[in-house]
Amino acid sequence: LNPMKPQSLEEHFESIQDFRRAEGRRYPLSKLLIIIVMAMMSGASGYREIARFMRVNQRELIDHLAWPRPQTPSYETLRTILSNIDFNVLNQLFDQWMRQVQTTSQADWIAIDGKAIRSTVTDYCTASQNFVSMVSAFNQRTGLVISQEAFENKKSDEVSVVITLIQKLNQQGLVFSLDALHCKKNS
Repeated sequence: LNPMKPQSLEEHFESIQDFRRAEGRRYPLSKLLIIIVMAMMSGASGYREIARFMRVNQRELIDHLAWPRPQTPSYETLRTILSNIDFNVLNQLFDQWMRQVQTTSQADWIAIDGKAIRSTVTDYCTASQNFVSMVSAFNQRTGLVISQEAFENKKSDEVSVVITLIQKLNQQGLVFSLDALHCKKNS
């Protein structure tokens, strides 16, 4: 690899350990993850919608991704990947790639917000529900998410995750917009 040339997202994803059995590795995991990202950027929100995206764009995916087979995988394959992938590793690699290709400049407006992820609630019948939330930092100038962090509400809170994101950006002159939740009174 050329040290001056940034790695592609696929090259970053190639470092993810493939958890599938040898018989189940008909399609490279890194290419499947790239297609999942593309499908989600196109509005797909579930494995069946991602499979539909793959079928509709099959010719382009085969041509542009050096796809190893003449057909796309089933939605069961996608469900298996989405159920078993280590989100923290995937998020860390995506974050590394994003920092490589996306730069922030002084006076950029960064919107930071957290959202609960649907279908992650546990203990839903009790007052101490647990769920996963995602906090994203969005660059208004470029229209891109430049960093994100997931957390469980029983283990962390949005305020501490936001502080971590701001520290990760580590740049002077950025303007942040946040919910009122992040306003603190001086002691």
